[in-house]
Amino acid sequence: MKALQSGQTLLDRYVLTAPLGTGAGGETWRADGPRGPVAIKVVRAGTDLSVGSFQDLIREAGVLRTLQSPHIVEYLEFSDRPHEGCAFLVTALVPGGDLAKYVREHGAYDTRAVARLGLQLVTALEALHGANILHRDLKPHNVLVTPRADDDPLLQVTDFGISRRAVQGVVDTIDLKLSPAYASPEQHQGATLSFATDIYGLAAVLWWTASGVHPDPNLPYQARGLPPLPETPERADEEIVRAHLGALLGRMMHASPDERPDLAAVRQALAGLAHGVAPVALGKAVPASAASPRAVLDRSTETTPDHRTDSVEPRKAPWIAVAKGAMGLGIIGLFALGLFGTLGLNHLRGSSNSPIEQVPRLAPPSVAERPQEPEPVAAISQPAPPDPPAAPPPQDVPPAPARLRVNSVPWSQVHVDGTRIGRTRDGGATFELRAGTHNISLRSSDGLRFDKRLTFRADQTASLCVNLRTQTELSCR
Repeated sequence: MKALQSGQTLLDRYVLTAPLGTGAGGETWRADGPRGPVAIKVVRAGTDLSVGSFQDLIREAGVLRTLQSPHIVEYLEFSDRPHEGCAFLVTALVPGGDLAKYVREHGAYDTRAVARLGLQLVTALEALHGANILHRDLKPHNVLVTPRADDDPLLQVTDFGISRRAVQGVVDTIDLKLSPAYASPEQHQGATLSFATDIYGLAAVLWWTASGVHPDPNLPYQARGLPPLPETPERADEEIVRAHLGALLGRMMHASPDERPDLAAVRQALAGLAHGVAPVALGKAVPASAASPRAVLDRSTETTPDHRTDSVEPRKAPWIAVAKGAMGLGIIGLFALGLFGTLGLNHLRGSSNSPIEQVPRLAPPSVAERPQEPEPVAAISQPAPPDPPAAPPPQDVPPAPARLRVNSVPWSQVHVDGTRIGRTRDGGATFELRAGTHNISLRSSDGLRFDKRLTFRADQTASLCVNLRTQTELSCR
């Protein structure tokens, strides 16, 4: 297919109106269709974008087709046309552009608004992770925005081209596709990924939303806070909530995936921050039923509305109830002192185990006092850890698989022993097989077919390149 241009018709029903952008996954255009405007992502053979992008677009269509969430872009249709050398993914059009552009044009958000926007993205990740899918590329450019007059903007996650399906919660890295400023340390290292990788990406997106500054992957986030917003009114409760948001994002961007909170803990923390409720201390994620107690901010002072949204109704100051409780305890204490006398009083003074706990005051974390890596709260003395479990008995190592590299003209579905295992694409595709003899069948969408019986040894890579129209094998490059 030739270069795309405005006025061109695709799939016999979509008329291109304007380009929306060009990225690593292809070109995206606005188009008018039978039911209104849509967005079409197009990958064309023979362009630099086509290298590896056909398979990414097929994967993205497969992911979107199975997901339903108000915070994930809506899938409409997919068309793969090998004879034309192109593939199309059609989705609903999101009018406000991406979050990167939106924050540059409208400015960073107040802390409570950031927390509310973060809850929308948590909902999207819950749908993804619930389907065992890891996004791998959360960044402001992959979050689309729909402005709403009387509410926060609607956020929708898009671009699932490098997403991968997790097996038992983990994904082995098979490529180094990433966005450097928003990729987790394990992505940069090419290590095994998990759902905690998306937690890091979510935190990086919220960092941008709260500051308008791209996070620097070389900085220890646990030792720095969010930069202040010049336009934010000077009020103590806002500073405290912002400091705790920065601490939460720092924990979510911890260098160790095991130290990041899970989605349930993130949702709980963001929901509290959206209403001025912050964790007393940020620890590792725990179930909601066992979550640490929360401290309510003193919001008795009059507040101004949040950025681009109505302010939350101020809560009544909790110190009133505390003061009443303290008065009651004081009366009871005086009665107890009179009853037990001086001996009981001296005993209490001399006791090393006072039953009275000092309740910590909620204060913004100091940059100088924050450790480079958050330290878990521990008792003064701890029992010795139990002996590690005995190592499992050695198991037989399975033989290394054989590999089949296939390329065909035109593209075709690949069947092994009657079972479809994938398809070829521009540049070929590689599949793993068990050692032995297999019946290989290549079948194109226009009815062409080529069959061959091949024998594979363990750890062997064999190639099969075929021109289906002439039924001849080609020399594989």
